[in-house]
Amino acid sequence: NGLAMSYTGSVLVISSPSTDTVDIYKKNSSTVYTLSQTISPLTLDTITSGDKFGYAIALDHSASTLVVTSPFDDIEYQDQGTALIFSVGVFVALPIASNQAAVPS
Repeated sequence: NGLAMSYTGSVLVISSPSTDTVDIYKKNSSTVYTLSQTISPLTLDTITSGDKFGYAIALDHSASTLVVTSPFDDIEYQDQGTALIFSVGVFVALPIASNQAAVPS
């Protein structure tokens, strides 16, 4: 269950794998972090509820790239897992081909 967090000066990302959500907060001009976006299986085609979306997260130093793991996602095999890359601000999931190569045949 638990939470994961990643932070830079202007962006704070908190995930809750037990609810399959990742919340992105951005600092406003009053230096207060406000919720900017929530990413969940409802907003993604490839992740389903229960895949532990947000189990691990990482935000790069410039807060332009976010990586979110989902260790129980089923790509080609049951519970194969996946990592999704998001462009912060645009939040477009980019495919990662190495996911499929990680599982032996």
